[in-house]
Amino acid sequence: MLGTNRTTEEEVGGVEGMKLLVHHEEFKRLNVAFALDEGIASPKDALKVFYGERMPWWIKITATGPTGHGSQFIKETAPTKLLKVIEKFMNLRNEQEKLLEVGLHHNGQRYTLGDVTTINLTFLQSGIQYNVIPMEATCGFDIRVSPFFDMKEFQAKIEGFVASQPGVTMEFVNGHFDNTLTAIDESNIWWTVFSDACKGMNVDYETEIFPAATDSRYLREVGIPALGVSYLKNTPLLLHDHDERMHEDIFLEGIEFYNTLITRLSNVTAAEVEATLIK
Repeated sequence: MLGTNRTTEEEVGGVEGMKLLVHHEEFKRLNVAFALDEGIASPKDALKVFYGERMPWWIKITATGPTGHGSQFIKETAPTKLLKVIEKFMNLRNEQEKLLEVGLHHNGQRYTLGDVTTINLTFLQSGIQYNVIPMEATCGFDIRVSPFFDMKEFQAKIEGFVASQPGVTMEFVNGHFDNTLTAIDESNIWWTVFSDACKGMNVDYETEIFPAATDSRYLREVGIPALGVSYLKNTPLLLHDHDERMHEDIFLEGIEFYNTLITRLSNVTAAEVEATLIK
């Protein structure tokens, strides 16, 4: 059986959409074996195929300290402590940015954004008056954790950054803590069918870790293999940008691509799936 699912709530994180749906009894009764999700455009003559994605962590850090008049040297102020913690995060950010520039996989391919962890300071708040030292300072980070990172080790590292200053706390505003990947080898019958279909249509592809977040992560978390792919090769990457577009030839090619691919996937038998699981 072939099914389609449209979840507009995905744009704001999927927390009240797919995250809940995959645990619903109605969904479980569907017995979903495999899923195709969105990809992104590629300026190359090859599709981008995503078999995993980075974990989105949004964290809020709060520092507290003594107040007083701005004419004094007051020690251990909230802004001072927060800035010291921020510096540690930004140093780690610089390390990851450098790794993206020089990192190579075993096959010689350069790292892509999904292979590293991005850390971005997205807000910074403290104080109201120019001449009064505030008792509290807060900041927010948008962190996207690569599945190639040891998640527990990384969490312990950033918690250590926060603990290095007294009176500083950290809160997860949003966090996904599963980094399951979909196998892209012969152990996965769905991957075999997908790659064979692409080969038969002379469609080139590149496998990557999705740098942002899609609903696929909730499917993978409950054991459903999923691939993210959009037939958008030779197309500029203009996500939510002005003049986001695709050429009509690519649109028409995409119809043929999905007709062939979905037909192939739909013809996979339960016995074929079981055979790969036994291996």
